[in-house]
Amino acid sequence: MADYATGTRVSATNPQSGEEGWQWVIVDGTRRPIADTTYNTLYVDKNSFQLDNLYDIPEGSEISSAYLANDDDGTTYLVTEGTKYKITSQAAVDKLGFDKSNARTGEDLNSMGAGADIS
Repeated sequence: MADYATGTRVSATNPQSGEEGWQWVIVDGTRRPIADTTYNTLYVDKNSFQLDNLYDIPEGSEISSAYLANDDDGTTYLVTEGTKYKITSQAAVDKLGFDKSNARTGEDLNSMGAGADIS
């Protein structure tokens, strides 16, 4: 199984109905369902990686609060549940489809735990 970076959007087709199912975001090796309102804040569109083996990735709890934030030097982070994930390159932004126009400023990022970089 491929190792997907935190922030990767994934989806799968429902094997019974053939319809596209929930959208998930990979966070620290776990697929986490994500609420539409949060999804629309983070990403430019609904495009995601379609995975046949999505259900082989352990499922975590739903992400109902996540956002992008810029620190004082302009570095952008994905923030969820008190953990920040540094987005290390524009290539990562483009590949994963983050919508940097929604990034917050003035957040206290120093007090948050740090997860693995998104690259």
